[in-house]
Amino acid sequence: MIRNFLLILLFCLLAKILLAQDTVVAKMHLNRLINSPAKLFVHFDKNVYSSNEMVWFTAYLLQEQKELVNEHTVLSVSLIKNSDSSIVIQEKFVMGDGLSFGNLTLPNLLPNGDYHFMVFTNRVVKSKPVVVFVQPITLITNVSSNIRTNIKFQTPPVPTDTIAKLLLNVTTSDSRFLPKPALVNYKLGSFNGQGKTDASGQLVINVPFNAIKNDTVVNIVVKSEKDSATLKIAMPIFKRKANVNFYPEGGYAIANIPGYVAFEIKDNFGSPLQLSGILFKDGIPIDTLQSNYYGMGKFVFAPQTNSNYTFRIIGKNIADSIYNLPKAINKGTSIVVKEAVAADTLNISLRSSQTGLHYLRLHNFRESFVYTPLVIKNAQSLKIPLHNLPKGLFTITLSDSLGRPLVDRMAFAHYDVKEKVIIQTDKQSYKPREKVNLTLKLDSGLTEGVFSIAVVQESRLSSKNRTDIESYAYLNSEIGSLPLNALGNAYKDKAFVEDILRVKGWSKYTWLALQNLKPTDTVKNYDLMEITGAVTRNGKPLDKSTSLGLTVDTLFTLLPTANDGSFVLPMDNLIAESGKKAYAFLNGSNKELMKININDPYIKFAKKNIKLNWPEYLGLPISNKNNLQNIDLEQTIKLKEVVIKNNKMNEFLGDNKALTLGSNACGDYLCSYGVLNCPYHSAATSPIKGKTYAVVNKSNKRGFDIVEYKGCLVLKNTETSLFYQIPILYINKEFYINDEYKDTNQPSLSTTLFWGHYFQLKANNPTFFTFHTSDILGSFNIILNGEVDGKPVFKKYYINNTNK
Repeated sequence: MIRNFLLILLFCLLAKILLAQDTVVAKMHLNRLINSPAKLFVHFDKNVYSSNEMVWFTAYLLQEQKELVNEHTVLSVSLIKNSDSSIVIQEKFVMGDGLSFGNLTLPNLLPNGDYHFMVFTNRVVKSKPVVVFVQPITLITNVSSNIRTNIKFQTPPVPTDTIAKLLLNVTTSDSRFLPKPALVNYKLGSFNGQGKTDASGQLVINVPFNAIKNDTVVNIVVKSEKDSATLKIAMPIFKRKANVNFYPEGGYAIANIPGYVAFEIKDNFGSPLQLSGILFKDGIPIDTLQSNYYGMGKFVFAPQTNSNYTFRIIGKNIADSIYNLPKAINKGTSIVVKEAVAADTLNISLRSSQTGLHYLRLHNFRESFVYTPLVIKNAQSLKIPLHNLPKGLFTITLSDSLGRPLVDRMAFAHYDVKEKVIIQTDKQSYKPREKVNLTLKLDSGLTEGVFSIAVVQESRLSSKNRTDIESYAYLNSEIGSLPLNALGNAYKDKAFVEDILRVKGWSKYTWLALQNLKPTDTVKNYDLMEITGAVTRNGKPLDKSTSLGLTVDTLFTLLPTANDGSFVLPMDNLIAESGKKAYAFLNGSNKELMKININDPYIKFAKKNIKLNWPEYLGLPISNKNNLQNIDLEQTIKLKEVVIKNNKMNEFLGDNKALTLGSNACGDYLCSYGVLNCPYHSAATSPIKGKTYAVVNKSNKRGFDIVEYKGCLVLKNTETSLFYQIPILYINKEFYINDEYKDTNQPSLSTTLFWGHYFQLKANNPTFFTFHTSDILGSFNIILNGEVDGKPVFKKYYINNTNK
């Protein structure tokens, strides 16, 4: 009888555990359906641009379900100004088979500063994109202005000051007094104000030190008639406040059981701090701790019951504070993973003050890969094969006999830094305008790859704006923003990844959130993202159908409206190369009483999601050896030197007042050499009706024809316009390899020497490219992003351009 009772009890217990297991797996399946694992990465040719420069990009849709890949048919690209969140550009591009290629020209007269591209596809649910990617960029412009500005501290601030006095000076470009006072707006965090310059062009701005919260930079905008300028000045920080967080391995420190405790030190502006400090036990020093370049560190810790542990930082410019370590729990299970970044086998050690049945699970909150019972007796080591897991991050969870999670630890499976792609050039150093032969091939054992490639001036790749497809796919997209990696590729820095996994939890998901998921949460209504419009007469809907004429490039389409004047733009009929424009015009009688209204949901979604996808700058590490700051400063100086030497724009413009900077309303433009719609260079000015210009011969793309410009016949969108500019869907324009090297009478100042938006590599079948260097001396980087056998791959190489 007793034996039967025990068997029944054991059966009930196992059934309950198996039921719990099934429930957890089902919840993870729901999580996968609700929170798509799909990711979007966009490779831009560089991340530092000047105004009116061409931007080239390739977008990769990663880890999307096969049956959903072709649901992503439109790629929306918005350029957003960080200082005021305004959308500068919003354009759309064709997407197919999970890829999109394109280019766009940055507008003229954009002020210097930080911007970012926000990119998403047309697959949107509840006004939020399913996939979104943010690329920070910096704009350095050489556009001349009629005003000259300068900002400095009126008197050097000292630690006892409560207010910093900034002295702004504004004059004309030739250092004369302004005819009228300039309007000045300034902002630091939530503190803002405005004023006007005096008769001598000066304004004293009082900035309180207590306005410094999460930012130290005062942003100043000066407007004088039609001219404007943006300035920045950093407020001095005399004593930084450190924020210290401790992360016991597994989640808890357990009394009398040794385990690792990781820690992270940042200042109140998010910059990592490289510092030393003392660990105290009940007020008595027991250890010295040191954070590394990224503000992270770890130590072994066996807390004793009823003892109090504190940490104090040693530093001159750090506010003195005492930080408490987490209280240890009396009973529990600890996990020790010395190397969480593993190849094909993971080694872990377990110690528990509660022996008995446990369950070990390896998962990523979307799928459970390993689930096994485990009887823990004091201490034991495990060697776990990872062949059932996909490459990337996963979580080790140890549960009690009832399936309740006790310990979580992040790890990485199938970590591999073996080179997948081999980049070779015929030599390392070249002379200006010399031919470069570039060879790309797959390493042995690999089958197929797709890539995009850029050859750009090193100074156009800022460290603070860096992104690469490997680090983004495996790290950033899963655990958020990371400190700037000194090696330039977070994924390939194993020690860095180890530290990150100790201090970062699986921030997207928690067990509580997982348990609260319901099957009804998987029901999603995807927005159609249709671009709609309506024709009105005197501001009211129509009472019968009319028709619109749609024109793009040389194509013409008639679009009938509904009886009330509403319509949906047929985007499949509005496709053209980047830079072209599309227009709608009214057909029929009484056109002067009608108006066309366009509703573009992409712009609305971009505005609504600006703050949701704001690039998080963690700041540069603060230490005695701040190499990253030195690198950026040096690169900025190089870029400015190149801009100063470039006078061909001024020579081209001369005194011709009829020329207008940038392309006209039809998208027609002249490059800086006077070629109409030049495929080699960005827009410099607009063409003039009746003038003759050189155009590139379409047959050989090297010769030129002479044509008369017939003018742009389209009106701007106004209350009385008959023609209305409408959204268009762009396809990529071919990147024409720079041929400036042929013209010895003009400087060759291209910063992007080569851009390949898409090419394939197959086993034992190398690909060859050729291009020429420019007159810009120094290092040029060859940047490659793509996928090999379905996995993200990033590769960087460099060549030198020298006179020696």
